[in-house]
Amino acid sequence: MAVELWQSLRQLTSRAWHPRWLSVLPALLFSAVAFRSLAGFDPGRNVTAEAGPLFVPSDTAPGFVYGLVLFILYMRHRRIARAVRCGDPSPWGLLLALPALPLFVWARHTGALDLELVALVIWLLGASLLSGGRQLAALLALPVSLLLFAYPMTPVIANHVVWVFQRGTAATATAVLNALGVIATNEGDVIYTRGRVFEVIETCSGLRITETLLLSAFAYGQILCAQRRHIAVLVLLAPFLGFALNAVRVLLIVAVPDSGPASDHTLQGLFVIVVGVFALAGIDSMMHRLGWAVANESSTATNTPAVTAPGSRRNAPRWAWTATALAALLLVFSLTTPVWTWTRGRPPWSYEIPMSLDGWTGSNIKSDKNFFGSIGAAHVLHRRYERGDESVEIFVGMDDRLQRDGSLLSPKHAYPGSGWEPGEIRLRDLPYAPDTREALVSSLSHEALLWRWYEGDHDFTRETLRQIFAIDNSMLRRGDDLYVFRVSTPVEANGREAAEQRLAEWAQRLHDIRIQPDETAVSAP
Repeated sequence: MAVELWQSLRQLTSRAWHPRWLSVLPALLFSAVAFRSLAGFDPGRNVTAEAGPLFVPSDTAPGFVYGLVLFILYMRHRRIARAVRCGDPSPWGLLLALPALPLFVWARHTGALDLELVALVIWLLGASLLSGGRQLAALLALPVSLLLFAYPMTPVIANHVVWVFQRGTAATATAVLNALGVIATNEGDVIYTRGRVFEVIETCSGLRITETLLLSAFAYGQILCAQRRHIAVLVLLAPFLGFALNAVRVLLIVAVPDSGPASDHTLQGLFVIVVGVFALAGIDSMMHRLGWAVANESSTATNTPAVTAPGSRRNAPRWAWTATALAALLLVFSLTTPVWTWTRGRPPWSYEIPMSLDGWTGSNIKSDKNFFGSIGAAHVLHRRYERGDESVEIFVGMDDRLQRDGSLLSPKHAYPGSGWEPGEIRLRDLPYAPDTREALVSSLSHEALLWRWYEGDHDFTRETLRQIFAIDNSMLRRGDDLYVFRVSTPVEANGREAAEQRLAEWAQRLHDIRIQPDETAVSAP
């Protein structure tokens, strides 16, 4: 009886609880505790009151991504278990696992959960090579890589991409309306039709829908075991499909602006995603009908790597336990790494510009949050000054670079607001701003001349890298803040020369002003 029980236990251990699990399970436990902060990861923020989470470009819905990844892992759990038992651990995993450690420490120090997510992906791929070799890594590569869809686009890049989507969507919708016989005019991100004005804001740009359908293309292929080349085609078509469906969505809003479905962003998002997934399925079915299917080939085998018999496992325990030791080190780092904090408080500020000076009378302008969207600014001064039939609009924004969910670098600063088209653009070499951008912009029958310049480090590449690695949330923080200045004035009958003189006067005035602490601060957009 005792012998039979012993044999049963040995059989159970060999099939289910292989001794290799003695190293893998602790590594999984240590890793889960070390990366516990990612469970509450929420990179998004609603940029408008009516925006739903399915449309905010900076929101990536990590919970949805996590659930999808877990579902794909569950579909592969038998193969994964076998790879753990029979795989041939590889020391090449150290090339990924070791760099993940300093990246994790830096992410914890700067409080950058997005960097911690990247560290998790690199760590899991490296640990899979150490624990199960190429067999396990091949099974985990795709679902683990899908975690990157929870990584928010870097704000500097997002500001430029979303503006392209906004303008492109507005232009596409206008062209379709005119093709259907509906007279419509497009100015920048605005559509004029039927006596109404429709602004394509960030949440209507289609960027988020495109990202969601791109993820859906990967998920469709994995869940339904589509062939690899089918998945490649679906992934390539997903961005175009997302943009087209969002343009249709905007057209429906323009056609029936006062209906319930047109104003319910969440319902729109669900509808567009469902239609997009059905469209992906239709494209896949069409490829099968056209004979793209490989004869006598199991799609499951094609899509899911097979686990072969174990190779040389002489050093298997050593590398598997190495992964466990590194996971324990990650756990220690997660508990002991100090988090950097900004100890110098910043008082509210305002520019010392009186509301009346030299015959000019000023009035504050309420910031257009729909236009600004996710542009990051700690403080803003937005005001219009008038003198007789002359008027000048000034805008000053300051970014202390402490928040990583937005950036002051944006192409929108080259426009007075929504609904403007760029005309003549050139650079002006001002003494205090050698890279000042001068733009002649138009909106319907109006023309305005605009100057825009930055003060502080505003190199696009450098700013992008510093945001990606959260350098300004550490001891390596720069000493200066970033400012953007914009002055604009109508080009009236007296001509462009007079407009340039007004801009030169106010640009010099803004440059000479010094920021002083003040109890009244203007809220950021």
